Amino acid sequence: MTVNQVNVTGTTPADFAAGVQAAKAADIAIVITGTTSSEGSDRTSISPSYNQDELIREVAAANPKTIVVLNDNSSAVVDSWLNSAGAVLEAWFPGGESGNILGDLIFGLANPSGKLPVTFPSQNDAWPASAPNQFPGVQVDGEPTVVYSEGLFMGYRWYDQNNVKPTFHFGFGLSYTLFKVADLNVSQGSANHRSPITIQLSAQNTGKAYGAEVPQIYVRMPGGIDEPPKRLVGFQKVWLNPGEKKTVSIVIDPDASNHPFDIWDKASSKWRTPSGTYQVLVGTSSDDNDLVFAGTVNF
Repeated sequence: MTVNQVNVTGTTPADFAAGVQAAKAADIAIVITGTTSSEGSDRTSISPSYNQDELIREVAAANPKTIVVLNDNSSAVVDSWLNSAGAVLEAWFPGGESGNILGDLIFGLANPSGKLPVTFPSQNDAWPASAPNQFPGVQVDGEPTVVYSEGLFMGYRWYDQNNVKPTFHFGFGLSYTLFKVADLNVSQGSANHRSPITIQLSAQNTGKAYGAEVPQIYVRMPGGIDEPPKRLVGFQKVWLNPGEKKTVSIVIDPDASNHPFDIWDKASSKWRTPSGTYQVLVGTSSDDNDLVFAGTVNF
């Protein structure tokens, strides 16, 4: 195997020429890009910096078998080049061993089995903090000011509430195998009491590689309250050999510190559990809730 490395240090199409030529001559092209930020050097946009999106498009045009590796250390990025790439691997910020890690993942020695902890928007103006005073902030009376106005509708909740489809939903992730999540059953110790709720399902690896799936439990609150359409209340990562099937049990405790079924009552300055019927949804991302419990969970 012959590996040719090209370091692109400029930001203009002329600077990309060596990379594009190398891609044309290669069987497979790997473009490693990413975003960085730190105290005192915050990002000013969720678009790729330094014209990296154009670099990806030019390399992918030269070689359709282009793998894009994203080293993002802080948040999501707008992938305007997505349809140009053959494959995308979000590596986040793996640190000093990133070379070995990426080698194992790209060449199939390890199976990428992670899930996105944030939502990747489709464009700059289609996410919760798209106004300049929200991000990156504006000057008010000579002081840098940021307004946090999402309220309860942060992250995936904002996309649900506003019916906005992102590029990649919260909790999304693919691997080198396939999974099937089924057989949902929900049992409540006793209605209208604070007993834990057990959510049971099956997860099966239907593909040909060892890997992990992460069933995610969401709850839709009773109607008539000003809450996001659903909220994540539990999840569990399960590793499976090819063809293996396991029963997964996830216990949701109403009295847990994350208050899975509670809302904050401003008038009393206390948490309270709204009475009514709660719908239990299970899937593999915030958008993929194929399993819906047909019964009811009541408080």
